[in-house]
Amino acid sequence: LDICNAMIREQLFLFPEHNHFAQKEKNIDYVYLDELPNSKFSDFDYSKLEKHRFVLWKTGGINPYMKDLGKVFPYLYDNKKQKLKTIRVKGDDVYPRFHLFYNEGNKVIHTKPKMHIIVCRAFVTNPFPNKFHLVHHIDNNPVDYRPFNLQHVNQSINITNTKKTKLGSTHDQYIMNFNSRTTKK
Repeated sequence: LDICNAMIREQLFLFPEHNHFAQKEKNIDYVYLDELPNSKFSDFDYSKLEKHRFVLWKTGGINPYMKDLGKVFPYLYDNKKQKLKTIRVKGDDVYPRFHLFYNEGNKVIHTKPKMHIIVCRAFVTNPFPNKFHLVHHIDNNPVDYRPFNLQHVNQSINITNTKKTKLGSTHDQYIMNFNSRTTKK
């Protein structure tokens, strides 16, 4: 078995184009949310959104939890209201989200997609869309949603080498200092 694994590694080194697990960033700068392909694992149908209303840009946004890195994060722009969508971590969740409202008939639907999932689906190729339905943060930092830090995975790959989020992270500091419900008085 070790000999077989060594041969596979050697072949991947010689022919990296044959690595079916390789995931590359797509060569696009933005995507409209209503044009995102729906996944059979997703609970939200993006085609129901108003046409070309929400634009997801690959870079140029500031992550409120990692401000020191500057304008290198994806951001979401609402063309109708002509403003940026707010991306925040709420409550006991660790993943940045944003709010979306859309009309379905006479009913207003409210959803809170996770930013890392949207960014990965928009800007990272999925080598196995029928098998890889989760998104993994390569550096295990749940607030870092830059495309190069994300990859499509299955459950088995997702839990391998995953560290628990430590208290005292920039996310925790942000929540303690700027969230009105948790600010110390």
